[in-house]
Amino acid sequence: MKKILAVDYDRIVGVGDIGSGTGDPLDRLGSILSGVIGFMTVVAIVYFIFRMIIAGYGWMSSGGESQKVQTAQTTMWQNALGLAIVLLTMVFVNLMGFLIGGVDLLNLEWLRGLF
Repeated sequence: MKKILAVDYDRIVGVGDIGSGTGDPLDRLGSILSGVIGFMTVVAIVYFIFRMIIAGYGWMSSGGESQKVQTAQTTMWQNALGLAIVLLTMVFVNLMGFLIGGVDLLNLEWLRGLF
């Protein structure tokens, strides 16, 4: 009674690893974290570029008003500082992993030895 409504259930296969029970959960978690961190870094860089263009336009269209120029310069400084914080955070995480003992904290492969 494997054929109900002319469907052969032995031939139905899933797409990818979802629900198949194969694949290591640690690898999945590591790839998800790495993907999220990479995506957020790209978003931060695109946001930085967008905000710098807006601040540059604000500076060019200030018409010499010192308050508008000061606002644009402050915005540019804050944008540069924000991008530096994002990039230095990645450097800090890698440095902490190195100081702990050569562990790549963004790659969770080292957790495999704990279990």
